[in-house]
Amino acid sequence: PASSTIAKATAAAGGNATSFVATRNGTSVHRPDCSLIASRAGQLKTVTAAQAAKMKPCRVCDPLGN
Repeated sequence: PASSTIAKATAAAGGNATSFVATRNGTSVHRPDCSLIASRAGQLKTVTAAQAAKMKPCRVCDPLGN
């Protein structure tokens, strides 16, 4: 269910609903320290846990702790 996915995303963010980022047009969610997006700092947007739960988790940083 969606509520458990959101809860998992919030827990992965340490309770901080803004601990996720994505590129402006991206479909994957990342941790802010992810090496795949390190060079794109000016092109990122903050993603809430609810938004992150609907996105594909990065295969490198695994922001949702899958």
